[in-house]
Amino acid sequence: MYSITEQAIRLGEFNWAYTFLEKYKAEFAMENETQDIYNTNLALYYFGIGQFQQCLDHIPPTSPILDYMLLGRRLELICMLELESELLSYKLDAFKMFLSRTSKKLLPVNRRQRNLDFLNIFTQIYNCPPGDQKRTEKILNRVLENKQAAQYPWLLSKAKKLAQKPD
Repeated sequence: MYSITEQAIRLGEFNWAYTFLEKYKAEFAMENETQDIYNTNLALYYFGIGQFQQCLDHIPPTSPILDYMLLGRRLELICMLELESELLSYKLDAFKMFLSRTSKKLLPVNRRQRNLDFLNIFTQIYNCPPGDQKRTEKILNRVLENKQAAQYPWLLSKAKKLAQKPD
């Protein structure tokens, strides 16, 4: 389901995405009693419209469905960066630990790599000092070389913003 919501958001169809989520909410709740499918998709919707605190409020703490758990962790990191949260470095370390220890057993190689690529580029964005033109260009090139990275559209958008020369 999150691919439907994600595609609608990428196309700018925010109202359609929200209507879809609300229309099928009951069906998703029957399949998943913790409602993490619905809540993760609602978080994705709020992320899409730039409501980062609302997004954080709807991300389930965990999910038995690995793809939803990973999406939730990535959204959490992105929102915390956008909101300049002091807790971001701790969440970033926790996600790094998960990927280095647990994901080898749970994820196929290509899905693990997509998340590692996201994490590496995200960390570079997070650690990039404002105005460092050389570094921002390197980050942008790295994003362009890793189109398979999870959350690629956000990474690309953020890297382009960093690379813009200040007025």
